[in-house]
Amino acid sequence: MKKLIIKKERNLLLFSHVINDYPLLKKRLEKHTTIDEQILKKEKATVEEYNIYRMRNDIVTQAKNEWEIDTSRSVDILPDDKKVRCEVCGMPIKNVFYIKNSINQNSLRTGSECIKHFAITDKQHLDSLLKNAKRLKRREAIEHIFPGIDLRIYQWKNFIDDQPIIIKDTLSKQYYTLGETLSSIYSSYLKHENNSDKESEDQIREILSEADELISEITKYIKKHKNNVLYPPSRIFRSMEPQSVALLKQDGYITPRTLFRIRDDEVAQKIFEKYDAFFKTNKITILNVSPKNGVEYRIKRQANIILKAPYGVFCKKYGAEILRVNDIETIASERDLVSVGKVVEYRSLESLIYIMQDLYLKESPYAIEELYYEYNEVYFLVNNGLSREYLKVELPGLEVIARETVYFKGTENKKKIHVFLDECRKKPGSVTSRADYLFMKEQREANSRRSGF
Repeated sequence: MKKLIIKKERNLLLFSHVINDYPLLKKRLEKHTTIDEQILKKEKATVEEYNIYRMRNDIVTQAKNEWEIDTSRSVDILPDDKKVRCEVCGMPIKNVFYIKNSINQNSLRTGSECIKHFAITDKQHLDSLLKNAKRLKRREAIEHIFPGIDLRIYQWKNFIDDQPIIIKDTLSKQYYTLGETLSSIYSSYLKHENNSDKESEDQIREILSEADELISEITKYIKKHKNNVLYPPSRIFRSMEPQSVALLKQDGYITPRTLFRIRDDEVAQKIFEKYDAFFKTNKITILNVSPKNGVEYRIKRQANIILKAPYGVFCKKYGAEILRVNDIETIASERDLVSVGKVVEYRSLESLIYIMQDLYLKESPYAIEELYYEYNEVYFLVNNGLSREYLKVELPGLEVIARETVYFKGTENKKKIHVFLDECRKKPGSVTSRADYLFMKEQREANSRRSGF
């Protein structure tokens, strides 16, 4: 006799929400484990019941659509001697899946065959769930032998990154290689792709032992160098170019080839404070050090003038001398010290150009009238004998000639300055009348007042 409703369909229906819409069907399913035509005839089923059984396939489809894999529970893989029965078909199962009704929240324990039969999930998803479950079971076994191994592998690289100073490549690469080898063996073990579990366990044990010895060596390395400013924290990598990071890791500490590459203000300042012999020897006063904003310094010859050099340029030129690579005091060329920087601070610029005037322009037709720092301009009053006119000079160009002649006096300096100013006069729009100059000056002063200066 053909079954109208088989046992697994009956059990799924009784736990589904849709069964509540068919009380006659529910009553009969609670009485019988399967339903066939003989039972219906024997128990004198009504026409209404026969109509229900004619649409049984649609009812079963509706029921199975209510069910899904319970993602809050993992698949259980049981030993052969501890199998449990599927709550859908009643057969013993070792791979236990859990399904959940999305409407009434009922839960059932079932095997993979019933899940496939009702198409509650596709084969690919089912295989993935089973694969993950086996992986978890093997992870449980290896964790019993090596407690915390999964977390240790996951956090392996953090050990180097979390150290208070950078770790040189010869140590860090060795440590990373051990971690990569361990991760590969561990992954093969979990996937059951290894030759034998005992072999994998022995390999893991050996790697962990080597790692512990290496960690001890790294700890001693840190203890030896952690108070040395040339062994900075690894945070400085975040602001450095990849090539610079590679060089610093290779050296293990800051050298002349990496000093000019760092971008950390605190590290740069500590190095300049610690390695100050070069500055003392050359009578240089360091006022401020910043890889972003540059190096501000004074030279004793003109102690009231502040020079400013790009950090990278300054350290690339004098890195070896600052770090005393050969442990020899170096006398630097003062001309180089002056040329590597510029005078950019307002008071220093003002001092510089007025010193230049006092030294070389006392009996000259050129006299400084006004320094407009915010406009990057200097106006000279030009007395040509017949009338007075005003010469506009770009401040950057004037700063170069003033710095050169103020720091290094010479018989040709006066001529150099006059040649420079004469060339400026030839530029279109550089010379203006007194009336135009006074109008411009009034406008700029009005703008300054409106701006609150």
